[in-house]
Amino acid sequence: MLSFLSMAVSDTGWRSAMSVAAALVGSIAAEHLSGHPLEIWSDSVCWAALSAAFNYKTRPLRPTNHDRLPGSELWSQSTEWRRSVTLWLAAVCISSVTVYRSELGAVPLLPAATPILLVVERLLECDALNYNTNRRIWAHINGIVGTLSIAVLSTGSLVDWNFGNTAPALGPVAALVIAFVIFTPRPDASTLPFRFCRIFSPFVPSLTIDEVAPSLAWRVLVAMLCIAVGDVYLFGPVVVDVVPTFILGLSRALFWYFTIQTLRPATTYDKLSLSSSIPLGRPPPPSLPTQPPSWRIATTILAFGLLSASDPFAQQTSSNALAIAVASLLTLTQIILLLPDNTQWTRVVWTVFAMVPVAPFVANMAALYGFYPAPPHSLLHHEHPVAALVRHGQARFDDLLRRQSMNATAAGDEYRRRYGIAPPPGFDTWFQLARELDTPIIDEYNMIHQSLQPLRVLSGKEIQTAMQTVYTLPDSDVWRCNYVAKTRQTTCTHPTRSFDRNVQGMFNAWLGGGSFGGGVPTTTAHLDVDVTFLVNHLDEPRVLLPAGVDNTGRDKYSVTILDGQPVYDVLTQNCAAQQHQLSQNTASETGPVVDTYGLPFVTDTRTARDLCRHPEYKDMHGMLTSPVSFPLIQGLVPILSCGALSTMGDILYPSPAYSESGFVYDAAHDVPWDKKKNALYWAGSTTGAYAEDGKSGNWRGFHRQRAVAVAQNLEHRQHAYLTDQGGSGNGPVRRVWSSFLNGRLFRVAFTRIFQCDHRACRAERGFFRLQPWAGRDDALASRLVLGVDGNGISGRYYKLVASGSTPLKQTLLREWHDERLVPWVHYVPVSQALDELPELVSYLASAQGEAVARTVAENGQRWFQQAMRPADRAVYVHRLLLELARLQDPERPAGQAETGTSV
Repeated sequence: MLSFLSMAVSDTGWRSAMSVAAALVGSIAAEHLSGHPLEIWSDSVCWAALSAAFNYKTRPLRPTNHDRLPGSELWSQSTEWRRSVTLWLAAVCISSVTVYRSELGAVPLLPAATPILLVVERLLECDALNYNTNRRIWAHINGIVGTLSIAVLSTGSLVDWNFGNTAPALGPVAALVIAFVIFTPRPDASTLPFRFCRIFSPFVPSLTIDEVAPSLAWRVLVAMLCIAVGDVYLFGPVVVDVVPTFILGLSRALFWYFTIQTLRPATTYDKLSLSSSIPLGRPPPPSLPTQPPSWRIATTILAFGLLSASDPFAQQTSSNALAIAVASLLTLTQIILLLPDNTQWTRVVWTVFAMVPVAPFVANMAALYGFYPAPPHSLLHHEHPVAALVRHGQARFDDLLRRQSMNATAAGDEYRRRYGIAPPPGFDTWFQLARELDTPIIDEYNMIHQSLQPLRVLSGKEIQTAMQTVYTLPDSDVWRCNYVAKTRQTTCTHPTRSFDRNVQGMFNAWLGGGSFGGGVPTTTAHLDVDVTFLVNHLDEPRVLLPAGVDNTGRDKYSVTILDGQPVYDVLTQNCAAQQHQLSQNTASETGPVVDTYGLPFVTDTRTARDLCRHPEYKDMHGMLTSPVSFPLIQGLVPILSCGALSTMGDILYPSPAYSESGFVYDAAHDVPWDKKKNALYWAGSTTGAYAEDGKSGNWRGFHRQRAVAVAQNLEHRQHAYLTDQGGSGNGPVRRVWSSFLNGRLFRVAFTRIFQCDHRACRAERGFFRLQPWAGRDDALASRLVLGVDGNGISGRYYKLVASGSTPLKQTLLREWHDERLVPWVHYVPVSQALDELPELVSYLASAQGEAVARTVAENGQRWFQQAMRPADRAVYVHRLLLELARLQDPERPAGQAETGTSV
């Protein structure tokens, strides 16, 4: 097919225009189809096709004796071994670009190859013929200043200007320049002005691509096959999608084949606009071939493909989208002006291909300003579900504050009313501590009671035995901590580890006046009972309690290693018993009655996190699909963890990570609301699960990957928005669907790809648009900030709540603060499905929703300073340890909350 197309255009006046058009089509198609897992194999297809095309053309590319170019050294000066070595060097350079693409994706510095190649051509005096110099100002577009300016504009709109991320791209750029210089005809070395050039030129012979294309093609093919074999040997076999691989390979072949056709020298001068470059009085003989166009035409075609493939809908600013469109048009102009022909066909090519970057840009601008294809999504005369949920949440929060006990007697009575048992010994002292530290939450500790209730079937002595047994189990990976009331100090030990992730320091700060995390103000009241407790070392929750509360297997304990395995079915095996127990011991917390019009706005966070109610979560969260570490402890044992899934029995305590310096909010680094970017921000790594390519790309279902994919609109799925019927505001609210997602409202990206095998990491780098490393406080420059689970809880969450930004939170994990941070008042909950996220962000960033977003931000910031301080965490921990001390009291019999009191 390639040979047929070439023959069809080779002898016509518009050969150059059609060749460059075909090369542009190949470059554009290749950039749109490119994907890391395909690069090595698709380029193997590419060079196999080229090798076949070059070797089986009906008209050979090798020139006859009288067609050889003046100054060509291939046949007169170069020996066969120098020719071969030079071709292998070019093949290695071309192959290295494929290796870069397969590992790191597109080459963002590719436009810089054009000015570099121009400088090298000037040094080697390879640019003797300057085409189209009579085109006034356009004559300068391919000069040093013009080429450099376009390259700066192009690279500036493509790269992130982070040296660590961008520097590796210098390698493939240099490789391409070397390869193209090798195939650039050069004058006699002795005439070159610079010593380096005189040395370099004869060492690397000038090879005319028209003569050596078949030899180059099979060498590159051999290099690509060697790379493919090495890839399989090092990283195992890979499943290749045959059709996309072949299409991408043929697209690249189209670019290379017709670029080479464009660079073939013409055989007559009367078809070329070269009169300005030929000395007066010395007309060339008709049979003498001309010097072909510069290889800069190849670099500009590649740069145009890269620029035109940049989606304007994904750009975070309109100025950057405009810069890419302008750079694309200037690069296209460079391509046309590098051609030796100045005909109407070149102008047709420019006009047609100018639409490639212009059309998406115009469509993006139209969508941003409310025209097709984005539907109107505003509720003119109806209350938005978000506003209704905020209003209901505020009423719930006001009721929470009103019902808190005001004295120790009232607090004790409320305790008895809620749990049917007396408060633990030391409760009055705890109340005094709470008052001294001015904590506003006195009664909301239901989670502690619910966590300890199943354990009360064991006696105090059995609890102590259980902790000792589990502590010594292989792979239990828990710390045993002992608090001594006399010294007010906590000591933690581990069978094998030495670094406790600040657990001991944090408990000393809470209980004994330690300084870690800023410490806690000194009080007269303190915990006056010795207590031993186990603390989970890992991010993931650990404990699965047995079903029921009878004596069956209550003294059996085991650790099952489930790292990298699906765990949903294991964790939900006791759902029936757990739901029955929950219905007996606690009242159902139903959310507000708000019409969400079919979008999954979270109205009840407990229900939204319930694994038993949501079997679809099995494939929607990395911890359930392929956890990094998951040594599951099964048995009745109290273990403290920072977060827990709904079906698990871990006892919750505040994470020490929240008190580490990198996660503590500093107002000096915050930005006033009016100066914050009106967008949703999240930047982070691919923690949360371990990705393996052998599992059919299981990473696509991980929670972080799904969130980033939605925010970057990588799957181009239909998004639901809310609008009034007909946009008039007089009809009912309805959902409308559109593939449009306003990229200006989402500043969401991965900054690091890890916790994956090599092929999965490569696939993820090819799928996501990565950003450079982000500072810990960069989120504070945006009005909307997203918190997402990692391997466990998100350590940055408290900083977001304490800031002046509006936190959006997607999580499956319960935490100690769930009873005091009220959704839609202090933060905005986000569903696991994420189907409401486009409408949610669109509303909160709109003129209507900005006031709502700002209210939530201010509520969260104010409440954090009142109820989430280190002092408030200390109050919670004191009460938790009081309950644990009673639980392990050796005098407490089995089945009773305390001596003489039934559970």
